[in-house]
Formats: sequence, structure tokens, C-alpha cells
Amino acid sequence: MKFRPRVFITDGSYPNAVAAIRALGRDGSLVTVGERDSISAKGSIGFWSRYCSSRFRYPDPERNRNATVDSLKTLFSENEFDAVIPIGLQMTELFVLNGEHLPMKAMLPPRDSFEIAADKRRTFEFAKNLGVRIPATVPACDYRSIPPPCVFKHPRTGAEVAYSTQEAKEIAERLGDELCRYIVQAFIPGCNGFGYFGFYVAGREQGFFMHERLMQFPIEGGPSVEARSIYDPELRELGKLLLSSLGWHGVAMVEFKRSDADGKLYLMEINPKFWGSLDLAIQAGCNFPLWMQDHILGRQPQIPTSYESRVAYQWVVPNGIKCFLRYPRYRWPFLRHLVNPHIRRDMQFLDPLPTFAGLAQMIGNFLRP
Repeated sequence: MKFRPRVFITDGSYPNAVAAIRALGRDGSLVTVGERDSISAKGSIGFWSRYCSSRFRYPDPERNRNATVDSLKTLFSENEFDAVIPIGLQMTELFVLNGEHLPMKAMLPPRDSFEIAADKRRTFEFAKNLGVRIPATVPACDYRSIPPPCVFKHPRTGAEVAYSTQEAKEIAERLGDELCRYIVQAFIPGCNGFGYFGFYVAGREQGFFMHERLMQFPIEGGPSVEARSIYDPELRELGKLLLSSLGWHGVAMVEFKRSDADGKLYLMEINPKFWGSLDLAIQAGCNFPLWMQDHILGRQPQIPTSYESRVAYQWVVPNGIKCFLRYPRYRWPFLRHLVNPHIRRDMQFLDPLPTFAGLAQMIGNFLRP
């Protein structure tokens, strides 16, 4: 009988968690899906996958991180998982900071490296010292020194573009005492983002993937709505430089934007975890979750020397629909791509319930007063 690894995956409400659940489930793994108890079972779309063998609700780390750690410690003590794979930033950080207290088998980056990658202020300082191009950057308290358009960036998540001096002033006033935690950067003109995705062992690249983001929600910056696989030697070189210099261990995404002004790539962020567009990489032949599982199991991951280029992917629920509703210019491309048999998408005939659960949640949020 074939050995079926028991795997625990966090953040079952995330679309990239669903991608990982499907990738491992199709390979025969028994996947336990976890999600914080502040998110309903209906909202935890990964719970509804045919490849979810069991569910687990843990306390929300935003409310009580110690309770989350204690809950997971009990789970891992009472259930022998062959691999534990965090998906979201917060849960990845929780495992990085508390790994020695949790009886688990996981693949995590060094703490110092994670803290640099997870903090945009430190990321840009690190990249600048390596000679990687970054937008002009100042502490947000000095935002007046960057002429609009400029971008206010939270050190962890989120960004907001100010297109005028008045908009910049309004953002600064709204942030209030939080302002100095932010950075402000010069806006890099251009529509598409470019991502390098790496699988690293002790600072050495074992596998990689690259994509071009064609649409995102919101347009100013957010998760991919449409993207395609590409190969770009310069993008790979820059991504490798950053992750190798960090001594990375595990998976990460390095995102760049190509400026319409000079045609050069500028660093946008390092995403020190599994990224939102994970399923595109899997569809193109780069099964990052399986690579990680195999490494944790002590196996040699079967990593191809190349992947399928120009694979197009569309994320329909919820962000594709949100783009359709908010941006009129996107409506015709959305409908055209929805019926294009050559474009792959998050809706899967053999595992439809996560999509229906996502739709139900979206409709419920819309109808809620």
C-alpha cells in the first residue's frame, strides 16, 4: 500500500491554501486543513475541498497568539503529522518565532532572514545594500520630499497611492500617529508586476518559477486576478541574489515592477511565504507544496529543469468578480477570458465546492447590511 503522508496546512480560507490542498491531495496526501476560529466554516473554503481529510480550528493569533501556539502544540502532540505547511504571513511568522516550542516537522526560513523579508523598511535597506534597484524611499514622516504620485506602504501589508499633494496630505493626516511606521516611495509607472518564486534549501536555489501579473485587485496593488508564466533571466538573477543573500530556506516570492519610464526592474517587496498566485506555478509544472512536503519527509523533490511558459491563469472568485464590478474596462476581457478554453482558472470541475463556498461568502458579504 502506498504511503500517504499526513500533512497539516494553515489558513484554509486562502485561495493559495486551496491550491496547496489540491496539489498534495491529488498526490495522495491526507490533508488536515486548519483555520482560525474567527473565520466561519463557510468562509474557510479549503474545508470544502474534496482533498480535505479533516478540519481544525485554532484560536485567532491576532487576538491571542499564545492561545494559538498552545492549541497547535496540543494538536501536534496528539496527532503525528509528517509535514506542517503554513500558508499565510501571520501563521508563517508564528511558526518561525515559535518553532522550537511546537512538536512539528516543517521547512521554515531563519528568523533573522524572515524578519528582514517581512518588514518592507528592512527589505529595501537590505536590497539597496546589495545594489538591487528600489524606488526612491523615505520614512513616511518625510513624505513631502517625494513628489506625487507616491506610495504610502505599511511595513507589513498594504499600500495606498497618492496622485496629488492634497491626497498625500490627506493620507498622512488619516494615518496620524501611525504615519512614521510607514515608508513612502516614488511611484513606478507601469501596469504589470513580475514575480520570481523560489524554493531554497539553506540559501541555495533548488527550484524556481516566474510570472507576469496582468491584472490585480485593487489595481493600485493587490492579489493577482490574471497572470501568465514567463522566463526572464534578469528577474531570476535579481530574485536569486536577494534570497541567496538572505540564506533562505523554504519558499518565497520576490516581486518587481518594470518601469515604463526607463524599462528597468524595481523591487516592490519580498513575500516570505506561499504567494497568492501559487496555483499558476503548479499548473505550469512547479509543484512547490509537493517539493516542500518531500523535503520535509527526507525525500529528494522531483524538480523539473524547466516549466511551461506563457500559461495564462484567471482567478475568478472573488477578485475577478470584484474587478468586473469595479472596473468597467475589465468587463469585456473578463468575460472573454472566462470562456477561453486555453486559460486556466481557479474553478475546477473535479473539486467545485471551494468555488461555490467562495461565491456564497461573497454574496453573503454583499447582502449583509
